[in-house]
Amino acid sequence: MASDVRYPSQWEADVVLRDGATMHIRPVTPADEEHFRSLHSGQSDSSIYYRFFAPRANLSEKDIADFLHVDQERDVSLALFEGRGENATMAAIGGFNTTRDSVAEVAFYVADSQHGRGLGSVLLDHLAAAAREVGVHTFEAFVLPQNRKMINVFKDAGYRLTTSLNDGVIEVLVDLRSTTEAWRVMMQREQHSEALAMEALMAPTGFVLVDEDGRLEPLEWRLASQGADVVAADTEDLAGRLALVACPTDRLSDILDGLGSRGVRATIVYSGHHIVDSETSLRLLRTARSHGMRLLGPASHGIVTADGIDLTLSESVPTGGDIDLFVQSAEVGIRLTSSFRRSGLALNTMVAAGHRLDISGNDTMQFWAAHPGHGPAVICLDTVGNARKFTRIARHLATQRPILALITPGAGSDMLPGHLVSTSAEGPRVLHHILDQSGIIATRSPRELVDLTRVLAQQGPPAGTRLGIISSSAALLTTITASAHRYGLEVTGSRDLDLVAPEIDQAALSDLQGACDAVVVALTALTASQAARLDDLCRELMATPPLVPWVAVLGGINDPPMTSVPLIEDTENAVALIARLAHAQVKRSQLADAQLIDIEGIQLTEARAFVHERADAEAVQLTQDESLELLACYGINALRAITATDEDTSVADARELGYPVVLKSSQKALRHRADLGGVVLDLSDDDAVVSAARRFVRRGEQSWDVQRMAPAGAACVISAWEDRLYGPVISFALAGDAEEILHDISYRIAPLTTADARHIIGEVKTAVRLRGYRGLPTLDEERLADLIGRISLLKDDLSDVSRIRLHPVIVGEEEVHVAGAEIWVQQRRRHDDARRALPTPNPDRAR
Repeated sequence: MASDVRYPSQWEADVVLRDGATMHIRPVTPADEEHFRSLHSGQSDSSIYYRFFAPRANLSEKDIADFLHVDQERDVSLALFEGRGENATMAAIGGFNTTRDSVAEVAFYVADSQHGRGLGSVLLDHLAAAAREVGVHTFEAFVLPQNRKMINVFKDAGYRLTTSLNDGVIEVLVDLRSTTEAWRVMMQREQHSEALAMEALMAPTGFVLVDEDGRLEPLEWRLASQGADVVAADTEDLAGRLALVACPTDRLSDILDGLGSRGVRATIVYSGHHIVDSETSLRLLRTARSHGMRLLGPASHGIVTADGIDLTLSESVPTGGDIDLFVQSAEVGIRLTSSFRRSGLALNTMVAAGHRLDISGNDTMQFWAAHPGHGPAVICLDTVGNARKFTRIARHLATQRPILALITPGAGSDMLPGHLVSTSAEGPRVLHHILDQSGIIATRSPRELVDLTRVLAQQGPPAGTRLGIISSSAALLTTITASAHRYGLEVTGSRDLDLVAPEIDQAALSDLQGACDAVVVALTALTASQAARLDDLCRELMATPPLVPWVAVLGGINDPPMTSVPLIEDTENAVALIARLAHAQVKRSQLADAQLIDIEGIQLTEARAFVHERADAEAVQLTQDESLELLACYGINALRAITATDEDTSVADARELGYPVVLKSSQKALRHRADLGGVVLDLSDDDAVVSAARRFVRRGEQSWDVQRMAPAGAACVISAWEDRLYGPVISFALAGDAEEILHDISYRIAPLTTADARHIIGEVKTAVRLRGYRGLPTLDEERLADLIGRISLLKDDLSDVSRIRLHPVIVGEEEVHVAGAEIWVQQRRRHDDARRALPTPNPDRAR
C-alpha cells in the first residue's frame, strides 16, 4: 500500500452475523488481492453477472484496482473476513466511490457460500458509517431487477429510498441520514444477532471444565449432583459446550486457543482477577475472537443460565424466579443475591461479567430483550463501556419491562484495574441523566434497589400516579397524603381500619383499587391487644386479590407476617418507592412511540466541509462569523454582534444593526453580567449608546460588542460537546446562578427524540420560569425544543465540533433568539457511530 494512502483503523471491528457467528471487518489493502481472487473463483456465473453485468471468469487488473487500490476517503472498500491471520478468508467485500458532491456509487460482492447470513446488511451499515464520516450522504446503486437479494438489502435497511428503472437496470438512491426507521432496523438486527451469539453462553448444550487451581471444585460437584452433561478438558469435540475455566494467567491464552479449535464458542473465565495490563487483555480477546468465541470475564463470578443452572461460585444463589440480574463485581453479586434470598426473591438469569473484556451489560440486555421475562431487569455497573449503544439497547428493553440500575459512585469517571474502558470528566451527573433518557430507574442504594425489586417482582409496576391509602389513623392518612403530594402522586381514595374492632369491607377495597394505580397500607398497633388483632387483620387484608400494586408499612408488631405484599419500614419510603415506579412507568410508556428528531433543510454537506477545513489536532475556536455560518447550516439564526472600540464606532454599529441594541463587555467575567455593568441593555438611541460606551472606556476596556436587542424573555444556556465516554452530549440550563452555582443542568446524549428535546427542558427545576412563573407570561418552549433538536443534530452529525455553547439564548413569548455562540472544532474520533460491532477495548484506556 502506498505510504500516502491512509489506513482508517477506526473502521476495523468484530461483528456478529445473523446466525450469531462472528467475523472481522476492516478496510482492504492491495495486499488482499489473493483473498479477493479466491472469493471470485468460488462464485457462480449468476453472482458474477449480478456484480459485473457480464460474464467474468477472471478478475481484470481494473477490477482489482477498483476494489483494492483505493484512497479510503473518496473511494472506500471494506471486507469481511472469517478467521484470523493465515487462516482468514474473505467472505464479502463492498465499497463506494464518490461520483459527485456527497453522492457515491456503492456495490457489494458476497461469497455464494455466505448467502443468508446477513453479510450484505453488515457491509451496508459499516459503509454508511464510513460514508458519513467522509462527507457522503447518499448512496446510489445500479442493480439488475433479478438480483432481488441485493435490492432487499437496501429496502430492509430502513433508509429513505428512491428507485427508478433505466435501460433495464434499477437505480437505487439511499439517503444515509439517520431516521427513526433506520435506527429501528439497525437495532433490530443488532439485537437479533447479538442475542443469538449469547445463546452459546446462556443456553449451552453441555459443559467442559478446565480447573487448574481448584476453585471450580464446588461448581463441579454441584453440576455432577444435578446430572449435568460435563466432559473432561481433553475431549476432542466440544461443539455446543460452554467452557468453565480457572487457570494461571500465563496459561489462559493457550487454553482459549485449544478450546476454540475444538468447537467452544463461549467461555467463562473465573480466574484472572489480577490481569490489569492491556497487552494481556487484548491478547486474550484476540484469541477468543479468532475462533468466534464469546468471553465472559476475566474475574467472572459466573452465571445463571436461561435454564436456571447455577454456574456461580456461590453456594446459595436463589433461582427459579423472575428477576434478571447483571453485575460486574463478585462482591456486588454476592450481596444482592443474598438480599434477594432474604426477601423471598429469586433469579431467572444472572450474568457476572468481572472485567467485562468481551461480554458486557449491553450483550446481556440484548439477550434479555430476545427472551422477554415477567419480572424486572436489574443492572449493577462499576464501569461504563459503549454509552451510546447502552442507551439505545436499554431504551428498547425498557419498552418491554422495568429496568433498575445500581451505579457505583465512580462509574463513568474512575478507571478500575483490568477494565479497558474510557472515562469521562463529567462525573456521575451525566450518567444518571442518560439512565433516565433510557427509561431506567437509577437507585440510590442497594437497599432501595432491593425494595424496588420486591415491588416489581411481587406486585408489578403501577400504571399511573393515582394513590389509594389504607390507614389505621387520621394522622397516618394526613402524613401519607402530604408525602404523596410532595412526590407528585394524586390521592384518589382512602379507607380507615379501626384496630379496636377491625372489619374488612371487600367491596370497599375493590372500589378503592378501581380508583387508583397503587395502594399504600399503613397500620400501627398502639397496644398489645391491637398488635394481636393486627396480625390476623394483615393476613386477611393481604389475602385480598390485588388489582394494583400494594406496599405495606406495619408498626407495633415484632414479627410481621410473610405475605406477597412487600413490607417497607416507613411511610415516607413506601410513598417514595411508589412514586419512583409510577413516574418511571409513565416515561416508559412513551418510549415505544419515540421518534428521532428529523428536520428538513439541513445543509449537512456544507457543514461537514466547513468543519473539515478548520478542524485540527488541537482545539480551534471559530470566529463569530464562522460560528454563525455553521449554525446557519442547521437553520439556526443567531443575532450578529459587531465589535466597537469607541463612541463613534459604537453608534455606527448600532445604526447598522438597528435600535434598540445592547453593549457587551469583551471581558469573559463580565460579558453576561448586567448586574456588574458588563451588559448594558435596551439602548434606544445614539445618546444612550454613547453613554454606555463611555462607561466601558472608563473601565479600561479596549473593545466591546454591539448587538441588536432581543425581545424580553428568560436567558438560557444550551451546550453540546464530544465526550470521550458518552460521545455527543447535549445540556440545558437557565442562565446565571441556576447553572453556575446550583448546577441545575439536564443532559442527554445524541441522537435525541422529540420527547428528549422536551424532557431536557422540563427536568431542570428552574424550568418553572418558562411557564408563567409568578404571573409572568408563558414562554415559547416549543421553539426552544426545536433549537435544542437542531443543536443535537449538529453535534451528532459533526464529531469534529468539539464544543458548542449558546449563551444567552433568550426565550420569549413567541420566539427564541441566540444572542451568543462559542464553537470549538478539533479532529476527534467517536467510538460509537451506529455501526453494528462487538466492543473492542482501546489499549490507551488502560492505566
